[in-house]
Amino acid sequence: MYSATFNDEVMKFASQFVGSFVPFTIKKEALKLKGVRNYRIGLSEAEKDSFVSEIHEQLDKVMSMIFVNKKETAQKLQARLKAGNITSHILIGGIETD
Repeated sequence: MYSATFNDEVMKFASQFVGSFVPFTIKKEALKLKGVRNYRIGLSEAEKDSFVSEIHEQLDKVMSMIFVNKKETAQKLQARLKAGNITSHILIGGIETD
């Protein structure tokens, strides 16, 4: 489990599910995220592909982190990004879900 921005409430909640883990924390005053913006955008399945493409076309230098709920979705998204000549990397786990 990793996030540089988890607050105490989220850490407590997540620890109920993750079990034993070693936390690495950063003091809030040491976090310097100049120029970083965080957005959560709810899109329908039909809107997702065009939205990601439009964002990367409109902005000169954009880096994004996109969270999805299935490994298959991540793999398909990466394939579409590469097909659009957008550099991408994928980070997925091997946990099976029902």
